[in-house]
Amino acid sequence: MLISSALSWNGIISLLPAIGSTLGVIGYWCNKPENMRRVIFPGLVLWLIYCISVGSVPSTINNAISIISIIITEIRCRKKL
Repeated sequence: MLISSALSWNGIISLLPAIGSTLGVIGYWCNKPENMRRVIFPGLVLWLIYCISVGSVPSTINNAISIISIIITEIRCRKKL
């Protein structure tokens, strides 16, 4: 991921998908779903910012839905406690 980011460098905005992807990979290694969501969430936010900045509507919608889903899940899980 870092090599592809370096090869396609287009300013500081190029770091967002690299960091977002890295957080996504780390998140999927987590054993507990709540930890996974908490690690993946910031990565999705970075991807959302990147997608908006490059004008990718489908990716923006996809990331927004994922972020909303994580927020709803976190709220539901906290209510059960």
